[in-house]
Amino acid sequence: MGIYTIADLHLSFSADKPMDVFGGKWENYTEKLKRNWNDIVTDKDIVVLPGDLSWATYLEDSMLDFSFIHSLNGRKIIMKGNHDYWFSTAAKINAFFEKNGLASLCLLHNNFYIFCDESGKRYGICGTKGFDVSRNPTKGSDLKLLNRESMRLAYSVTQAEKAGCDENLVFLHYPPVLTNGKFNRNPFTEVMQQHGIKKCFYGHLHNIAAQRAVNGEYEGIEYKLVSCDHLNFVPYRIL
Repeated sequence: MGIYTIADLHLSFSADKPMDVFGGKWENYTEKLKRNWNDIVTDKDIVVLPGDLSWATYLEDSMLDFSFIHSLNGRKIIMKGNHDYWFSTAAKINAFFEKNGLASLCLLHNNFYIFCDESGKRYGICGTKGFDVSRNPTKGSDLKLLNRESMRLAYSVTQAEKAGCDENLVFLHYPPVLTNGKFNRNPFTEVMQQHGIKKCFYGHLHNIAAQRAVNGEYEGIEYKLVSCDHLNFVPYRIL
């Protein structure tokens, strides 16, 4: 049993959005992803997908993309990214999965999941979409979004703590820290510091932007960029 993660699948089976326009690395990427995924992930494993999963505009148009994810090995815990326009309410998404037999898909949104390793150690799988902290909002709707997302992270982690998890892992779509060091103390890092989080995984950054990614320890927390092109379409094993 293990936990893997990979973000930003940007599937377009349901929409005319070919990803190879972003460089040769994306050519035939769904075939590479499927092969790499099924080579290492088993049906006993969990794979956390921190956002930007489908280019579909509406939930009902995302069926082909989620069917592809469902066909891959393991249990998948999916999250919202900034390009997941199909995202609706948790109730509607869960009903959509159930109606269409997508039983291997679970939604991480205002909740958490527990993973027990072979030694019996309990890990909390916590997270939320996050916010582009490089914009450093101080007022208006952006500040409201920042506060709402940080509250969702705090709720997710707190519930995992109440459930008696031994260690909690945090997953975000947006990076909470960047290499330039600006705004790296923000509501998300504050929540993680307050709750003793040691590992955080995030996506969103691609190509040149990935140079701003923090990969390694920063102020006591280990960060890892897991966007699929950065990982060369190979899910990253956490445990």
